[in-house]
Amino acid sequence: MKIKKKFIIPMLMPIMSVSAFGASLPDEINYSPYEREFQQYSSEVDVITNNLESTKSDLSYAYNLESNYLNEIGKLKSENMDLYNQIAANEERREDLVDRSQDLSSQINSLQRRINQTESERNNIERVIIREERRLIPYQERVSQLNRKLDRQDLLVRNADSS
Repeated sequence: MKIKKKFIIPMLMPIMSVSAFGASLPDEINYSPYEREFQQYSSEVDVITNNLESTKSDLSYAYNLESNYLNEIGKLKSENMDLYNQIAANEERREDLVDRSQDLSSQINSLQRRINQTESERNNIERVIIREERRLIPYQERVSQLNRKLDRQDLLVRNADSS
């Protein structure tokens, strides 16, 4: 039983000195409003960041789709030119080649419409990204302010604890 008493008494000494020291500390700092606000802004930043990443992914997909369409148009245009050259060389096959050329032109027009639509979607996505990035700025600044404020409060508490 004496061994336990030896351990308990030294453990009580810091508690006694802290309570005497605590009398000179400033009022207790209420972290909960700051913490709630910080958590709220952090959650909003996470949502906006996730939306931004999703939108960037959509934009990347749109760019890839546009590139594929442009490659396909380039191939179709090249094939169309080959057909026009064959028309000159092969007059008896002229009707068939003209039909094929019209089909390719129709495909080119269809792909061009799809490209225009993809470009429009890409532009919309770019505007959304810009808007979301702008919307994110005040939240990031607020989170930085709150972090600085929290750091100052922590420093005050640490200084008070070490004094």
